[in-house]
Amino acid sequence: MRLITFLLALISLLAISVANPTPNTALTIPDPTSPTYETELTAVIARARSAGVTRDPGASSPPKLCGIYINVNSNTHRGTYATHNMICTNTEGAKAMQRFYNWHCGFCIVFEDFACQGAIKWNGGGDEKDTWGHEVYPGRSYYCLS
Repeated sequence: MRLITFLLALISLLAISVANPTPNTALTIPDPTSPTYETELTAVIARARSAGVTRDPGASSPPKLCGIYINVNSNTHRGTYATHNMICTNTEGAKAMQRFYNWHCGFCIVFEDFACQGAIKWNGGGDEKDTWGHEVYPGRSYYCLS
């Protein structure tokens, strides 16, 4: 009976740690060709949604430039970054994104709402040859891994 209780407690602990990875846990960059892609993507989404939010990715030391996003209706662009403390980044001025470019980071996810909530508008790895970007309207936050 003690063995069963111990095993149930261990399984519960493992389920909690997988569902809510800690900020210090290394994440695997999801590979769409991998048989574990869905699990890897779920872990990244869970981390993004629980990691906290910033409007100033430059506050961490030092952030890695991933690419840019273009604001709706203004054609202004802002840099996108992967931060070492792995936090979600909201758009500047609460404006929606029109296009998102990831040239230099291993994996980025764009979310429809602030704080990496809502529908996923796009996700994928970096492509230095991408000149068109990805349509992500009305994305308002992103999360990138270097």
